[in-house]
Amino acid sequence: MKKRAVFSTVASIALAGAMCVGFAACGGETAESIKGEEVDKATWDAAFSEDSIGNFKAEMEITSVNTYETFSYEAEQKIVASFVGENQYIKLEGSGKVKGDLPAEMQGHLVENEIKLDYYYDGENSEYIDEVDGNWAYVTASAETPYIDALELVADMIPLTDYEEYEYSADKNGYVLKEEEQSPVIKFKDGKLKAVYLVNTREQGSVKNMMTISAIFTFGGQEVTLPTVA
Repeated sequence: MKKRAVFSTVASIALAGAMCVGFAACGGETAESIKGEEVDKATWDAAFSEDSIGNFKAEMEITSVNTYETFSYEAEQKIVASFVGENQYIKLEGSGKVKGDLPAEMQGHLVENEIKLDYYYDGENSEYIDEVDGNWAYVTASAETPYIDALELVADMIPLTDYEEYEYSADKNGYVLKEEEQSPVIKFKDGKLKAVYLVNTREQGSVKNMMTISAIFTFGGQEVTLPTVA
């Protein structure tokens, strides 16, 4: 698992206006409700090793609310991604909505939209593959079609993977960064990474932002066969 600064990829998706609420998996469990186990360093390191993340599924949701003086912009996204080696199969649904009075100078910058994508990521060539006019083709991400490398998104949820950087919190049922108020909560089950949950709030002048990110992981049993590109 890569070490990355949290929110770099996630924030860019939020600005694109594609985000999701109420997503639950595993028989109704949510990333927040799951009770994570305490693990030792060897188990932690094995869970984040390249071998462990070679075949898994991530069921993710992200919500973002930006509140301005006269309006708010709410973005929601749901992602289900299967990973096999470097390749991915991704389903993404999202929407962006404006509530309140949008000033004239903001027209065109915050767009109400709904997005539904079903595509592949060719990890070896770092290319997205989608169906275009009945044929599979390499495509490029844009505001209208915000294709993402889902593994980058998963890595962004966990800013550091060093065991020593975290401590177990009984209140949050998982591991949190030491001396960090807005830390991701990392949860393990049966010796494997099971869930990540994070709430982040920020204020800049009169603008307030709250983002909630969650993911539930299932390891093994995934199949991803890249389609043939014309």
